Amino acid sequence: MGLDFSSMNTTIANSASAVAEINRRNEEAMRAVAQANQERIEREERIVAGAEASIAQKELLEQQVEIIKEQNELLSDNYSKLKEMYDAQVEANKEAKEELKRSKRSNLIMMIIAFIAMLAAIAGPIVTFLVSR
Repeated sequence: MGLDFSSMNTTIANSASAVAEINRRNEEAMRAVAQANQERIEREERIVAGAEASIAQKELLEQQVEIIKEQNELLSDNYSKLKEMYDAQVEANKEAKEELKRSKRSNLIMMIIAFIAMLAAIAGPIVTFLVSR
């Protein structure tokens, strides 16, 4: 009974090489999938990091806007106070000018009265001298 194992050995060798090729291809596919997964994970990490940076930047921007609003309110208050002071100074200057005009009129009237009194003082002895003659 002689069994022919040579053809069976050839078939087994061919099958083994086919299995080895399938294993190699599977390993390549697994490496490609692993690499694709790693790239996807890295891309997602970059996206998350970018989103976190955007959120932090937004929060910082909101803080800066709030600070600017507060500064604008302070500037507005300062402007209002300065305007009040300016208006008060303008009113004081206006009143001072009016008082100066009144003072000048009073001084002019006093000068006229003083001049008339001086004339009366001079005229009194002259009239007395002329009447007594």
